[in-house]
Amino acid sequence: MDSDGKAPCKTHGELSERQELPNRDTIAAMLEAERMARDPSVKRYTDVEEALRELKR
Repeated sequence: MDSDGKAPCKTHGELSERQELPNRDTIAAMLEAERMARDPSVKRYTDVEEALRELKR
């Protein structure tokens, strides 16, 4: 990783692009989203309007 916090991304054996690594909060959110996607008891919404109505309760 470079001093700017970016890790080199290998493409065809060469370092041609840089990719930012997610921070701890982002990783935690990604893991939570994966858990929720696998959990059948988590409430799901068919559209944004339905979700917004639920938030206004």
